[in-house]
Amino acid sequence: PAETSGASLTVPAGEAAAGNLYHLLAFGVFTAAGNSPTLTPAVRWGGPGGAALTSTAATAALAAGATRPWRMEAWVNFVSATSCYAMLHFEYGTGAASVTILELPATAAVTGLTTGADTALALTLKWSKPAANAFTVQGATAHRWS
Repeated sequence: PAETSGASLTVPAGEAAAGNLYHLLAFGVFTAAGNSPTLTPAVRWGGPGGAALTSTAATAALAAGATRPWRMEAWVNFVSATSCYAMLHFEYGTGAASVTILELPATAAVTGLTTGADTALALTLKWSKPAANAFTVQGATAHRWS
């Protein structure tokens, strides 16, 4: 199944260094078509399909037909030129007035990242069953915080 970027920024070659902190935020809506799909959010170095800095477990199977909101946010803190910690927060509507929150703080640094070329840092979403399921990004921002 295709993985799609919700928000991303290009980190210039050599910019990743100890103390550099990045923030990404995206929000929108999704519609599940009725085949009980799940969504898996992640923070990736290298864009969709790149190295996972962190990801949550897949959502519970999503109910058919309704359009529901989603929001995801990540903080990525480089502790060296090739390693970082990432925290991911993902919330999504599961009913008319209910929201489920998935959160994954980093428990260990991701190491061995290649930072010598311009590289995308991205929030991504991936459907378990992409056919006829959709999500729309209504707003997004990504920037180097420090």
